[in-house]
Amino acid sequence: MSPEFTLYLIKEFQKLKELEQQTTYSLERQAKRSFSTTNYEIHTNAIKKQLGKLKLPKFKQQIV
Repeated sequence: MSPEFTLYLIKEFQKLKELEQQTTYSLERQAKRSFSTTNYEIHTNAIKKQLGKLKLPKFKQQIV
């Protein structure tokens, strides 16, 4: 193989690896965001449920 072609193959392989890493990172980030959103909702609902049992004034319950 010619040196030019070898260099071309190496550069194309590097581009493909970078694209693969970006896609993997994007999927991981999307999954983490989804989990954190769900986790936030679960915690918020649990706090609201506990506040309802405490008989707090309505204006303090609305803070959450």
